[in-house]
Amino acid sequence: MSTKFSLERQSGQIPEGVHIFQIIEFEEKEGPKAPYIQFTLECNAQGEIWDAQKVWLNISLSPSARWKMDEFLDAMEADGKGEATAREFLGKGFKAYIKHEPYTDQNGITRTTPNVSQLLPLHSDDVGLPKPKVDVSKLAKKKKTEPEPDLGGAVLPLDAVEDEDIPF
Repeated sequence: MSTKFSLERQSGQIPEGVHIFQIIEFEEKEGPKAPYIQFTLECNAQGEIWDAQKVWLNISLSPSARWKMDEFLDAMEADGKGEATAREFLGKGFKAYIKHEPYTDQNGITRTTPNVSQLLPLHSDDVGLPKPKVDVSKLAKKKKTEPEPDLGGAVLPLDAVEDEDIPF
């Protein structure tokens, strides 16, 4: 007996481009030079096989890596004064540019993995970045059984929303 199977690639890997993410978890860790925060991000691509796929974002607390923390805070549209903890960013939404890069695991096996390359505010216009390979007009509205994310008061301009709800 010969079992047939689809030749379509259905790994659910997030394609390169700009996508909407939500922070769903975090873990504070010790790095070789400084502590860092590992955020777990969930992709919001309703109707696509990579919907709800997760990627990780590491933000170092090292002074020499402050540029990445600044990019993160800008994407979160955080206030420029005071202090915050990682917990305060749980549930927040933002955009990120995904780039596929080779990764070699501890067994020497190299794979292409989606990596967070650049962070952007949720309402940004993505100028100069490649567009995701997603037809956003096909995005279905998510069931209202999940709590709505705290977007920190971010408001999308009407031309970005096109009279549709944010796909969270």
